[in-house]
Amino acid sequence: MDITKICGIFKIHFLENILKVILHDERYLSLTSEIFLQKNTRCGQIIIYTVFILLVAICVSLFTIRIDEVVKVQGVVKTQTNISTVKNVVSGKVLNINYFSGKIVKKNDLLFKIDDSNLVLKLNSEKELEKKYLKELKINKDILNLLNNKINYLDNYNEELYLRYNSYLTKVNKIKKEIEIAENSYNDEKIKPENLITKNGLRDKKNNLEYLKLNLDEYKLNYKTQIIQNIKEYENLCLDINNSINNLKHEIEKTNVYAPVDGIVQELQNYNVGDFIFSAQDVLKIVPSLKKSFKAQLYLNSIDVAKIKEGLNVKLRFPAYPFYEFKGLTGKIENLESDTTNLSNKNFYKIDCQFDDAELIDKKGKVYELRSGLDVDARIVIEKKSIIKFLLSKLDFN
Repeated sequence: MDITKICGIFKIHFLENILKVILHDERYLSLTSEIFLQKNTRCGQIIIYTVFILLVAICVSLFTIRIDEVVKVQGVVKTQTNISTVKNVVSGKVLNINYFSGKIVKKNDLLFKIDDSNLVLKLNSEKELEKKYLKELKINKDILNLLNNKINYLDNYNEELYLRYNSYLTKVNKIKKEIEIAENSYNDEKIKPENLITKNGLRDKKNNLEYLKLNLDEYKLNYKTQIIQNIKEYENLCLDINNSINNLKHEIEKTNVYAPVDGIVQELQNYNVGDFIFSAQDVLKIVPSLKKSFKAQLYLNSIDVAKIKEGLNVKLRFPAYPFYEFKGLTGKIENLESDTTNLSNKNFYKIDCQFDDAELIDKKGKVYELRSGLDVDARIVIEKKSIIKFLLSKLDFN
């Protein structure tokens, strides 16, 4: 045997004994785990990269994507303007009716009219009386000015003024004439010879003269005082009659009953033309019909009020209209009451939420109008936070 082959065989046996290596045919090694782990597969790389990218994306999202922090509240839909009750202020017969139940009316539309003929007659009578009072007031003022020598009654001739003032002058002139006669008689008595003068006769004539002078002064004073009193009296009468005329005009205006707001008529009493209506009767109601006439009145628990303020956005959902089909509406806080209201032994703040649209649209495009009295589930958006901050706040981590 060749020495080279012997050495080779020896070497193989030596290695087998020393290294404990078992040699196999490579045709049978392709399915072993060792060979599989040594292979650099494309699929494995894709899985590893995908998981890594997802982890990075999640981490980035936690810090960059912002979500709404909200406070959940409940409430109810109410009309923006309250339902108006229409009353008649003036009693009387119905002249005409321009409404019926269900009719849509505009603000200031004439609804019905009450007969005002008696009021008009009374108004005309009061106006005539006012003219009379004003005329008397002017005449008395002119007489006072004449007495004070402020005007000449012939400058603005007035027959009644002339007659009255002329009567006064006639009386004054008559007394003056009597004074003149008494004064002449007294003077004549004084110039008589002493043996013909009697003390009693002279004294009587002097007393008569003084009496007539006092009578003239008294007449002038009394006449002037009476004129001043007449002026005050007619001023008061003119003021009273003017108030009466204004009240009658106001009552006549109220015989026309107008719609105070836009809306739909709801009859409370059935009246016909010619029926008598007493004052202060509830005749009908007007329910606002404007699409923008609704608001949401929300009730906020007092423990959640810290960050709530006017102007915050509100997301509204209506249980009667499932959110998955109708979505919801958005609005803003219009008013937050300053004090709480006790409901069911809990304190709540009332919030008025204004929203523009009053319609909901389903997935098929069909429109549904909101109604007063619907329940509301609302979410008040306080602020936007990153996901990580939101989660930490919920876990109460500082």
